[in-house]
Amino acid sequence: MGLFYEDAFMTVLNMSVTASYVTLAVLAARFFLRKAPKLFSYALWSIVLFRLICPVSFSSGFSLLGLIGSYQVDNTFSAQYIPRKIGLMAVPQVNTGIDSVNAGINAALPAATPYASINPMQVWISLAGLIWLAGMVVLLGYAILSYQRLVSRISTATWVEDNIYETDLIQTPFVCGFIKPRIYLPLRITGREREYILRHEQIHIKRLDYLIKPIAYFALVIHWFNPLIWLCFSLFSKDMEMSCDERVVETAETGEVVNYSSSLLALAAQKKMPSPTPLAFGESNVKARIKNILSYRKPPYWALSVSLIAVLILAVLLASNPMNEPQTSSPQSAASLYNVEYLLNNKTSYVGNNSKVGALLNEMPLPEGITRGNFVLSTDNPPYGLTSYYELEDDSLQVSEDQFLRNSILLFALIDNLDQVTHTGFWHNKLLSSTPFQFSYTRADAERVVGGDVRQFAKDPESLEELIEVVKLLGSDTTQAQATLKGLELYPLSERTMVISPIAALRHLTDR
Repeated sequence: MGLFYEDAFMTVLNMSVTASYVTLAVLAARFFLRKAPKLFSYALWSIVLFRLICPVSFSSGFSLLGLIGSYQVDNTFSAQYIPRKIGLMAVPQVNTGIDSVNAGINAALPAATPYASINPMQVWISLAGLIWLAGMVVLLGYAILSYQRLVSRISTATWVEDNIYETDLIQTPFVCGFIKPRIYLPLRITGREREYILRHEQIHIKRLDYLIKPIAYFALVIHWFNPLIWLCFSLFSKDMEMSCDERVVETAETGEVVNYSSSLLALAAQKKMPSPTPLAFGESNVKARIKNILSYRKPPYWALSVSLIAVLILAVLLASNPMNEPQTSSPQSAASLYNVEYLLNNKTSYVGNNSKVGALLNEMPLPEGITRGNFVLSTDNPPYGLTSYYELEDDSLQVSEDQFLRNSILLFALIDNLDQVTHTGFWHNKLLSSTPFQFSYTRADAERVVGGDVRQFAKDPESLEELIEVVKLLGSDTTQAQATLKGLELYPLSERTMVISPIAALRHLTDR
C-alpha cells in the first residue's frame, strides 16, 4: 500500500508529461506568433499552467494530445502515461508515446525480484517521492525567506501617493503584495522615467499579474524536476514583461517610446537586475525588452482577431483530453481480453524466469477494484510455485475467484514446470489485512478442468485462443464450456474428465 506522497508523486509525473507535450506545442505556436503582440504569447502559457496544476480535464474529439498513441485517460479524466501502481507491477513499463524513450526508460526499470518482500520499483518510487518533496521544500523555503527579507527591507519605505512607495534600499522598481499590491520605486527614479515605470507596474496590477506569477512559481515548485518547466517559467516571465511594455507604448508618441527605452536602459546599467524575489516583479530581460519596444507596431484589427482566434482554438486543443473509445455492448471475444501473441512470446519452460513470468502476470486481467502487487517464485524444490499478491481499493468489495481461476489455468499452460499458483489479496484497511483472501490451484486442478495436459493449448495462437474461450466461460456458462471442450480435438474424448461446475469441483479438489 503506497504512501500518500508516492501517489501524489505519480500524479505529478503524469501531469508533467502532459504539460511537456503542451509546452512543446506552445513553443511552436509562440514562434509563429512572434510578430503578434506578446499578450497572445503570454496567454498561451496559461494552458501550460492549467496542465501543471490541474490533474483532470474535459474530453474533446479535437484534442491534439490524441495524436499521442499511448495517451490514456482514466475514470477521473486524468492522463496516464506512467501507471499509478507501477511500483507494484511485476514488470514495470511506461508509455510516453515515443517508442525510443519508452525503450530506454523501460529497459532501466527494475523488475520484481523473486523472494523479495518488496518490489525494487516500489523502493525507487518511494525514494524519488522523498527527493521530490525535498526539492519542493527547498524552493518554497527559498521563496518564503527571500520574500521575508524583501518585506523587511522595504518596511521603511516612504508613502508617496495611492499605493506608491519609495525607498533608497532597492535598485529596481517592483510590485509586492498579494491582497493590496504596492509599487516600490528607488528614490533616484524621477520625471518622465518615473511616469513610464509607474504605468508599467500599474498594468501588472490591473491584469492581476501579482497573483498569476506566484501561482506560476508554485507550479514550478511542484514540477521542479522537469527542465522544460524551468524554461516555461523564464519565457512566461519574459512575455509577461514584454506584454506590459507594449501596453505602455501603444498610445505613446515616437519620442516617448524612445524615452521609455532609455528608462529601461538606465535600469539595465545597474549591476544587479534580478527580481528581488520569485513572488515579486522586478525589471528583468531588459535588453530583449528594449529591442521589442523599439520594433513594436500596433497590428491592424484583423491581425489581432486572427491571433485571438488562433489562441482560443489552440487552448481548446491543448487543454482537453482525447475522447476515450466508446465501450461497445456487443459480445466481446475472449481472446480480445488477452494479447495472445504477447502471451506466447513470454511462454517459458521455467518458473524461475522472473522477467517472463512477470510479463505474463501483467497481461492477466483482474476484477475491478483489485490492483496487482509483487510476486514470489518458489524455485528451490518441487512443487514449483508462484504466489501473486494484490491490493483491494474498496474494503467492501466482494471478491470472486472466477478471474483468478481463469488466469491460473493460462499460467499453467504457459509456464511448463509450474506446479502451484496462489493468489493472495489484502484489503486497504490494515485492520482487515490480517484476513486476506486466498485462492490456490495446482496443475492437476487445471488439467481436470480441461481434461488433459493444459500445456498443449500453448503450442500455437489458435490453440491458446481456444483455451481462452473456454476459461472465459468458467463460472458463468458451464454448459457452453463443456460443449466447447467437447468440440476440441486436442485430446481423445475418453481421456477427458468433464466437470459439471468447474469452480465447485476445484473447491472440492483443494479441500480434499
